Amino acid sequence: MNQRMAVRLASSVAFAFGCATLAGGALAQQVAPMPKRALSPVETVQQKAKEASEFEFLGALARTCFLPPSRSEDLRDIPAPYVTDPSKAPPRSSWYAEPAKVFDNLYFVGGKIHSAWALTTREGIILFDTIYPYNSEELIVGGMKKLGLDPKDIKYLIISHAHQDHIGGAEMMQKQFKPRLVMSGPDWDLVEKLAGRGNGPHPYEIGADWVARYFQVTENCARATQIKLEQLPR
Repeated sequence: MNQRMAVRLASSVAFAFGCATLAGGALAQQVAPMPKRALSPVETVQQKAKEASEFEFLGALARTCFLPPSRSEDLRDIPAPYVTDPSKAPPRSSWYAEPAKVFDNLYFVGGKIHSAWALTTREGIILFDTIYPYNSEELIVGGMKKLGLDPKDIKYLIISHAHQDHIGGAEMMQKQFKPRLVMSGPDWDLVEKLAGRGNGPHPYEIGADWVARYFQVTENCARATQIKLEQLPR
């Protein structure tokens, strides 16, 4: 490389580096972080409640902190009306969905919001979850028949966890088709303690830290609700 070419190359590199530096500086100015928005009084106490809850008390957190204030009676840990009175079930239009074949041997037999799945094997069908008592027969049993599956071939019924929208149809499925029920030990115990399903002891082990955090959640959620109620038009 002769001297003239070396000078040109050095000049080009310097020019390119300078442009990149200027562009980088301009870009840095363009993407400078925006100042944080100050939290409203409601958001401040909601944040305190979320921090106290960690991964527990999520039901209380959702019901008391984040639902719109209704001025009605407090929600209590009581069975849903349809547990004892099927005539009070939600309208069919709010939960019905058509069954569907998803993969070669996986079928959806759930509803609009809650799911249930049928997995076919050479030994029989494995059913995952059973939705609610008021819609499990139509969605699961009826859905399987629409898809050409025989509910009598269900060998295993796997319950992922002991919430009402997963265990609701388990009793019906067991009585009609006699599948083997699979559920974790803690979930099995919890089913016996759910409202309307048993009279066992409280499902949680309560310690001092647990109680303290629970009251922090409820205290801050109560304050958030008070602020929201004060903001409602009179």
